[in-house]
Amino acid sequence: MYRSSSDALLRSKSIVVLSQTLAAYKARRFELSLVALNEIKPLVISCLRMQETEIKLFRRIVSFIAHDVVMLDNGGWDELSDCIVQLSSTVPLKALHVFVDLPPVYGRFIYSCFGKIAERAEKVLLMPDQDRVEDWSLGLQAVVKLGIQVLDSELRFDMVKGLLTLLVKAASDLVDKGMEEFLVRGLADLEMFLSRDKKLYSYNKEQCHFVSCFLYKIKDLGPLTKQATGKIHRLVKSTPFLVQQQQQQQQGHGACSEGEWLDRLNNLKPLEMLRIFASTDVEERFRELAIRRLNVLLSDRVSREKSADMKELQPLLLSCLSSKEGISESMFKVLGEVVYHVAFEMTNFHFETWYDLSDCIASTSETEFESGLYLPVLNNVA
Repeated sequence: MYRSSSDALLRSKSIVVLSQTLAAYKARRFELSLVALNEIKPLVISCLRMQETEIKLFRRIVSFIAHDVVMLDNGGWDELSDCIVQLSSTVPLKALHVFVDLPPVYGRFIYSCFGKIAERAEKVLLMPDQDRVEDWSLGLQAVVKLGIQVLDSELRFDMVKGLLTLLVKAASDLVDKGMEEFLVRGLADLEMFLSRDKKLYSYNKEQCHFVSCFLYKIKDLGPLTKQATGKIHRLVKSTPFLVQQQQQQQQGHGACSEGEWLDRLNNLKPLEMLRIFASTDVEERFRELAIRRLNVLLSDRVSREKSADMKELQPLLLSCLSSKEGISESMFKVLGEVVYHVAFEMTNFHFETWYDLSDCIASTSETEFESGLYLPVLNNVA
């Protein structure tokens, strides 16, 4: 409807509804299926290339889709990075809008569009239009987000120094031109951006230090700047090392961001992923990443056959089904799909019946059945 309708009001309403729907899915921790993603990704790229894209709304939609692509490890989304590079040459502000809202993405993605985003953001930052502070703010957010993304990938520190130099120069130039109030307005926008982005993607210590380093280098440019940078610093201040170390020991797994966790999960065996999910000492969002990654792995028979011993998964799966401790409804549904993959493999390729699973379901109380939590398991296994 958004792509094909000539009614501007209808198109606007459709994009609002889509954005709200995806936001509701994310709030309930529902992810789109691989089939849905394969259908949606080309449509998103097509919409981005339209001249009249309502980019401030649409960039949020791109973010939701990109998050699910990364979560499900769906072969990446090279078409999106290519699109961002193309937009950087034709509609640079649109490219910056799309980039700043992205979730943590893989290193190949960042490497492919790093140069263009940095180049376009630099032009916006070093040639400010006094009447368009929102454009300068967008450039500022884009460079900060570049640093955040780089520090969440294997590219790391070799690219960060140049970004810091650019940020400091842009801020210093404004003050030298008598435009400190302009700078402060940009920093206020940055504060709003970081408050949302940090909450969504849980910056690690290096990412927080990157932002703090920029703030420290410009804090003495003027009294208004000092006040503005102090507010942002308090927002991004990372957990003291000893406290962070203690939390990591309690959790048993010390990754601080979703990107790091996804990289770690990709190197684990299925049983190790399941153990993370079963552990109540691991933060819930990381447990959910583990069970969803396991589900994707087992949904492909070739991967399932190569990497998983179905029998070794069965006892722990039954334990999770029986206890349900710390398992949300959305996670339980994914657990049901994992159980299905294991049961299907055992029945159809190993010709063994999983009798303990039948006993587990049969022993479930009527109250638990009425709650609806066991329906995904029954639908998949029956």
